[in-house]
Amino acid sequence: MRVTVHIPTASAWLPERVATLDRLLAQLEKQDCRPVVHRSMRREHASVWAVRVYEAVAAEDPDCAIILNDDVQVAPDLIAAIHAVLQNPRHRLSRFLSLHAVHPMSRSLAEAGQRYFSTFHVTGPAYCHLRGTSREILAYYKEAPKAWTSKLHEDNVQIQLAFRHREPVLNLIPALVVHDESVPSSLGFDSHPNRVTKVPWTDPLFEGVDLTKGWEVPAQVPFMETHWTQTQTLLSQEISNDLGVAPEACWHCLERPAFFGSEKSGARMCGKCLSDAVNGCINEAMKNAMAMPRQQ
Repeated sequence: MRVTVHIPTASAWLPERVATLDRLLAQLEKQDCRPVVHRSMRREHASVWAVRVYEAVAAEDPDCAIILNDDVQVAPDLIAAIHAVLQNPRHRLSRFLSLHAVHPMSRSLAEAGQRYFSTFHVTGPAYCHLRGTSREILAYYKEAPKAWTSKLHEDNVQIQLAFRHREPVLNLIPALVVHDESVPSSLGFDSHPNRVTKVPWTDPLFEGVDLTKGWEVPAQVPFMETHWTQTQTLLSQEISNDLGVAPEACWHCLERPAFFGSEKSGARMCGKCLSDAVNGCINEAMKNAMAMPRQQ
């Protein structure tokens, strides 16, 4: 099995990423790994830099491509562990592998002795594409409405594609990659719960465990509903994308199409929820004003 590593980096325009990239390269060098580094010379949307990475992976055509953020730390046996996963033919339960599980149930599953679970969720810090997956994502970027792909991050696009094929992402336990929380997010997501994995390989649960073993995929892999959004929302978005209209659902009610949103975070709201929020703020302000003691 041929396993390669790709690292998109913002180190050219974010000085703090120089040190984290160097640290990551040093960790991979100890594993005899020479990754491909993709440098963005300026701030770029994920629909630009991710497509560039996936084009490189598609041209390379490895059995498995590991894609890592430039501000992560990896397990000392990351490459060997992935080779161990790939030795079992049942790893093809999904063409997507998540190395940075953030699902709230991850710890409970780990305590129960599970090494895998599946869900329609993957996070950007670390994931794998099995052969052909990057090529399929590139096709999806071309056919999906640009009004949608130009606002969404690369992990959201992958989640939607996985749902389209009803092919949940296979998440590994423990997480073999951790996100460095001390490094500011380039997108302002410093407090985002999905930046933090629930059970890293350094967790006491896995003290002394040989991470190059124990990756046999069982006949039954637990499926977890995604905590990121409701399945109905994924279904609505799939239908919208197929129709070419992409009216992304309101993030607040998850029922009505959104029409207003933040260009920075991508969060979207429908007219009713926006109206309710504004009216709620006004009513609260009026109540507070009425409760204040009047000056004599």
